[in-house]
Amino acid sequence: MNKINTKKRGSALVFSLILLSLMLVVAVGSYLASTGGTKTSNDSINSVSAFQAADAGVEEVFRIINEKITTRGPLTSLEDARLCNDDFRFVDEDSLRSRKIVVTFYDKDGDLIDDCNGATLGEIGSIKSVGEFAGTARAVVVEVEE
Repeated sequence: MNKINTKKRGSALVFSLILLSLMLVVAVGSYLASTGGTKTSNDSINSVSAFQAADAGVEEVFRIINEKITTRGPLTSLEDARLCNDDFRFVDEDSLRSRKIVVTFYDKDGDLIDDCNGATLGEIGSIKSVGEFAGTARAVVVEVEE
């Protein structure tokens, strides 16, 4: 009779280990699925924030140009509009929000404008704004028409 009781206790132990292993696999699978969704969600948030920063860069350039024109009259150069704070680019950095915006100007032929004093606002053919947020970069290019 001892042999029968021993076999029953042994089979209960094997059944318990199998059940515990299945529960562990389900728990690990659930954890991995939820962390994968969180990473995807964070990547989407960073991408949208970087795009919004790039779009805000273009809007800021237009706001500055309009403000300068309405307060001081016609502007002659990018430097006159104070749009060159980093050689030939307009840069806006907000370290508190991990955001950086770099705006560059191109002439009507698509060449980079690299002389703020020599380039007039009328020569701008396009504006490229690159927004960076939390290691993600997105760009917006706006064609300028007269």
